[in-house]
Amino acid sequence: MTGPGPHGGYHPQEPGQAYSQALPLPAPPRGPAAPGPVPGGPPPQPPRKPSSGRNLIVGIVAVAAVVALIAAIVTAALLNDSKGGNDPGKGATSATIDATGQVFRINDCLYDVPENPKVGNCDDGGSPYKVTQVMPVGEACKKEQTSIAKGRAYCLTPNLNVNYCYSAPVPGTWIKAAAQCGAPGTITVISVVGGLKDSARCTGEWDRSYFFDDPVYTICAKSYT
Repeated sequence: MTGPGPHGGYHPQEPGQAYSQALPLPAPPRGPAAPGPVPGGPPPQPPRKPSSGRNLIVGIVAVAAVVALIAAIVTAALLNDSKGGNDPGKGATSATIDATGQVFRINDCLYDVPENPKVGNCDDGGSPYKVTQVMPVGEACKKEQTSIAKGRAYCLTPNLNVNYCYSAPVPGTWIKAAAQCGAPGTITVISVVGGLKDSARCTGEWDRSYFFDDPVYTICAKSYT
């Protein structure tokens, strides 16, 4: 062997000296194994699959609920529209009692008087009476006034519109909107003179005038016999 050995010298083996040799360490002991299934027990459950079917059902139910709600809203709107088309003079509300106990108010225009008075439109020729005064309970309108009683007295005056037709005003009868202009016993209103009882103020082709009180005015009309 050439060159210095470890620590600067060479030491031959002495008689009877054994070689030292590194031996591998034994492997560490293994831990206890996991317990196996108990003999005779139920087999292990397979892993649960995602509940996609349940989610699908929930989604379908939610969509159905939304569709049903929309259908209900549309149906209600259609029903409301179908009730909105009314005959002339019949576009407002039926008689109802308000907080003061009144069925009608001053300046309400009425049709179906006196059988079943209802509030209508004042300007379409279909409501021939207007409320001019609401009396306290137990008090009556003047004798010369037209009136109806619905829990209390309501004083009325004719509400006749120009170019519309009515039954001819006759004492002791109720004025009605005419079903047909020109029919016997009807009139067509030609002009109205407010604040006066004066047929000289009438204009147009009229042949009969009618005077009213509370308020005072003159109706100038074309009559049919």
